[in-house]
Amino acid sequence: MKKKSRDNRDRHFSLPTANTPLDSFCPLIEAAGEDGGDKGIAEITVIMPGFNTSKTRYYPASVLKRDFGIFEGAKMFADHPTASERRDRPERSVNNWVASLRNVTALETGEVRGQPIIIEDRFKSKLSNLRANGLLGQMGTSIFGAGRTKKTTVEGHKTELVEALVKAHSVDFVTYAGAGGRVNLYESDETNQDELEENDKMDEELKEMKERLGALEKQASETAKERDVLKAERDGAVAERDALKTKIEEAAKTVRIATAQKGIAKLIEDSKLPAPWQERLVTRFAESDTTDGVAETIEDMIQQMGELKEVGKVRGQGHTGGDLEEGDGGKTLYIEDKNRRILKGTLPEMADRMARSFSGYKGE
Repeated sequence: MKKKSRDNRDRHFSLPTANTPLDSFCPLIEAAGEDGGDKGIAEITVIMPGFNTSKTRYYPASVLKRDFGIFEGAKMFADHPTASERRDRPERSVNNWVASLRNVTALETGEVRGQPIIIEDRFKSKLSNLRANGLLGQMGTSIFGAGRTKKTTVEGHKTELVEALVKAHSVDFVTYAGAGGRVNLYESDETNQDELEENDKMDEELKEMKERLGALEKQASETAKERDVLKAERDGAVAERDALKTKIEEAAKTVRIATAQKGIAKLIEDSKLPAPWQERLVTRFAESDTTDGVAETIEDMIQQMGELKEVGKVRGQGHTGGDLEEGDGGKTLYIEDKNRRILKGTLPEMADRMARSFSGYKGE
């Protein structure tokens, strides 16, 4: 009885729950038996769909695609445990722990793949040597866990059909794989030495480029500062030039005005016009820097005075007011008074108002 109990424990190792019927589970230990890198990253096939080597178990692709996630994070040991090791040390030996499985995926075909992260130096070296000699495919992998099965016939073979993968205790490296597990690729720092050296060379070149770029940026910054200084100096010189030009123009204008005013004063004085008319001329040409137009204006004023005198003669020169011509409504008196005042130097507008007040004339 004691031996039978041990055999049962070996057969039903790592059951998911204590209440699950024992006859519906079996240990999934897929290794065919004895026929079987420094970067530390490999790619492996964890398990293939279909029969195992002995055709005692059948793994449907649909089950593998559904349950492949149980292998994520599984520890990987060098070799499956023997029956006595499973009995005496079910937790396994840390000395045989060589990797941990990451990035587990299932292909459309049902093949389950993953990436072992190799943590044991001697095993890294073994994989590197196998790869260097073209023997990497001879390194097998095998699952060690629990699943739910049922006895049936598949393709004419009496077998156990795996209905579910329940738990993965480990995925181990073995000499021969029982369900298609194998190492597909192993990367080591040694084989990528040329690539690493090339990367180092590129890093060095990149560093030099960054240094040159930094020097160019510094030079550009200094050039920009010099440009700003030169621009400020140029702007200052332009402003100084414009200010000086304005002063010269103002001085020249002052000289022209002073010269012109002397000529204008002489023309006004020689015109012999009444003082109010001369004052009007002075005001009109006070800011003029040329005598242009002054003589013509004086001539117009003299002609206007002559016309006024003629009007006064026609309308009764010497009329003293009081006895108006019959029917003119004071117009004759208004004209005579207005012309008299203008000739004495009164501005025409003011002369008009004063004459209308004096004569009582309301006409146009």
